[in-house]
Amino acid sequence: MIRPRDTQRQRVYTAEREIADALALTSTDVSTPDKYRARLNEICASRFMRDTWPHVQSVPVHFSWRRRGACGGQRGIYSGTNRWVMRELYLIHELAHVIVIRSDFEGAHHGRLWCEIYLKLVARFMGSAA
Repeated sequence: MIRPRDTQRQRVYTAEREIADALALTSTDVSTPDKYRARLNEICASRFMRDTWPHVQSVPVHFSWRRRGACGGQRGIYSGTNRWVMRELYLIHELAHVIVIRSDFEGAHHGRLWCEIYLKLVARFMGSAA
């Protein structure tokens, strides 16, 4: 099956860019691979995650200095190590992709279900300021 066109992608990226710098001051520091992994493990081990998405118990993360951005998929998160991508907001963005894909959803990558999951994760793990 072919996925529907991802019409919200650019709007999501634009909104993230607009708030990323402000949130970087108040969010959890994930600026190194060890800190990134620790925060991801903390989120995945939370009661909220276990109760809401029990099929997502652990998410491996793979780092590469060659990768510029990040992507989340069935096998985990693949991320670059640059300053821009090593932020909690983007960690949660990719985790939302992992949750959607592991739910066997066939919608757009940044569609309604992804947005709902993403906003729940941001509200729960980054707080009301986000």
